[in-house]
Amino acid sequence: MPSPLDYEDAFLRWINGSSFAEIGRELGVTKQAVQAWAKDHGWYERKAELLHQLRDQINTKVEELILKRVQIADKLIHQLDQLAQRKLPAPETLSELTKAIKDLSDVISRLTADLPVQDKAEPAVAGIPADLLQEIQEEEKAEVENPSTLVNQA
Repeated sequence: MPSPLDYEDAFLRWINGSSFAEIGRELGVTKQAVQAWAKDHGWYERKAELLHQLRDQINTKVEELILKRVQIADKLIHQLDQLAQRKLPAPETLSELTKAIKDLSDVISRLTADLPVQDKAEPAVAGIPADLLQEIQEEEKAEVENPSTLVNQA
């Protein structure tokens, strides 16, 4: 008679995709014996319960990630509103404008640091195509590194 460990090993093999016949061969018993174990030890019910628990865990994690993204977006919007309400410096105070742009960039970096890494094809900001977002980021970086481009545009 198999030990409880054999039953558990067989169950784990089964939920990982092995057939009753494969399990029987690996453990030296018949396919029918493994089928009887499944019935007698409630494998189908255990598997359903495990799947239910896994779905619940996934749903909880997805809800947490959505909430975190909403919180980050709210913080970002709040920071952007605060920056937008500041009186922008005149072109003659270019260093102040450069600093404000750098501060905004730092805020965005801090707020997005905890976001999950996304596929490169997916934009980092919802609703903005990835190529347009990348172009905007490159322009912002160029403006911070070379403030003279701002004077030429003003």
